[in-house]
Amino acid sequence: MPEPRPERETRPVQVALDADAVLVAMDDGSQCLGAAGAAGRANGWTGTLAECPYPYTYEVVLAAGTLPGQVPLQEVQSAVLIDEAEVPFRPLVVVTVTDLNGKPYRFESSAGF
Repeated sequence: MPEPRPERETRPVQVALDADAVLVAMDDGSQCLGAAGAAGRANGWTGTLAECPYPYTYEVVLAAGTLPGQVPLQEVQSAVLIDEAEVPFRPLVVVTVTDLNGKPYRFESSAGF
């Protein structure tokens, strides 16, 4: 039986990656987990957050050769404008958490290529 929906929507405020899981802290203090599964994936994984009352979906995208536990992430509040004359920035890690209303929250590494 699924857990009951929370009384209010909450938002992710901090995201961290472990070797085989994404850890998401919510603005109400809840901690959620998104495990990669037994096999994990070298380029990332997707799923639904667990161990909290928020069944939000998430996607982890890793650049080739990136070790997830070693890259700090920060929320990206607005779209990044790309100068056509420059090579675009590509973060090493991107985690997108989408709430039940379909609103995405994007967290990415400041390190990139």
